Amino acid sequence: MRLRLKETLQTIGAMISKKVILWVGGLLGLQGFLFGGIIFLIFMIIIGAIAGSENEEVGYTGELALDGSGLSPYVMQHRDVVAKYAKEEGIEEYVPFILGIMEQESGGKGNDPMQASESLCGRIGCITDPHVSIKQGVKYFKNVLDKAGGDVLLAVASYNMGEGFISYYQERQGKKKYTLNETINGKKTNNTIISFSRYHYQKNPSIYNCSRAEGKDLGACHGDIMYVWSVLNHSGASEGGAINAEIIGNKVWVTPHTKRITSHYNPRRVHPKSGEVRPHNGIDISDGSGETQIGEPVLSFMDGVVVQASRSGGAGNMVKVEHSGGISTVYMHLNSFNVHTGKRVKAGEVVGGLGNTGFSTGPHLHFEIRINGNAVNPMPHVEEFIN
Repeated sequence: MRLRLKETLQTIGAMISKKVILWVGGLLGLQGFLFGGIIFLIFMIIIGAIAGSENEEVGYTGELALDGSGLSPYVMQHRDVVAKYAKEEGIEEYVPFILGIMEQESGGKGNDPMQASESLCGRIGCITDPHVSIKQGVKYFKNVLDKAGGDVLLAVASYNMGEGFISYYQERQGKKKYTLNETINGKKTNNTIISFSRYHYQKNPSIYNCSRAEGKDLGACHGDIMYVWSVLNHSGASEGGAINAEIIGNKVWVTPHTKRITSHYNPRRVHPKSGEVRPHNGIDISDGSGETQIGEPVLSFMDGVVVQASRSGGAGNMVKVEHSGGISTVYMHLNSFNVHTGKRVKAGEVVGGLGNTGFSTGPHLHFEIRINGNAVNPMPHVEEFIN
């Protein structure tokens, strides 16, 4: 049965740019680059094994990202409750955003982790039960999401600013989607939320405490003008909102932005760069838009465990996930990683961003399926998504 699922993207975690890679390779020479890559790979495997054993020992420790962002274990302990109430409200695909809101509101701690008292009874502190807080928080998020016409980022902003921000935004921007179009001190926000915050702050500045230095500098201290940016960083979501991931059975199509296959599995393919006959052990997927698709989400094909997330010679930034039944999948030429060695991933979870690293002629994903370590033609395993 064909289902639709919206998962989130986190293209969080800065990786070394292509220009830097080429510069280092030129400086060290190919042999030096390969030797350094081998040492780095061994180091990452050792560190990953240690991290994996530590996670196994202490249980779930929250989402990890290269820049330290993500969801804390305090928030993640509420994940199932959030999912339960989100399903009741028919918004289960927005669970990552709701968890990100909880992270920003309370870090998952206290009796009102969603800080939902005001939306329930008009005053702070009336909720003293985390389950009541989550139920009300999810209900309120559904309310602002509906009023925002399904614009999830506008809904997130309004969870902090109040429902009045929705009409304020729509009166000025019409049906234009809420985007992060202003950058201040490396953080992103929206120019309309700045004006909304400034308007309310200037009416009565004595009642507001500037939670952000950026807000104080702009005279915009009503609410948190960087709230959406923070929630996205916590949840790993993209500025464009949730990802449309196509699920069939226990499998997920790996590149939700395109199904265009530019090169098929071919044991006798002539390599486009070297001109040598060498096996092409997977399929290449690209929408053909060049640099504009770099960073598009790449999703795990099935549930599994990440056994490699590192630079790997001509494969560039590569992720390998082991699944049950001797099956493994490989994702090459990535621009960024969203996972680490030892991490358990669900089908549809973002493993990285599409890129152009390694021996690549343009931005694309090289996707392989291996059975008992041997590469097989992926097409019989993915054709139900293509046809």
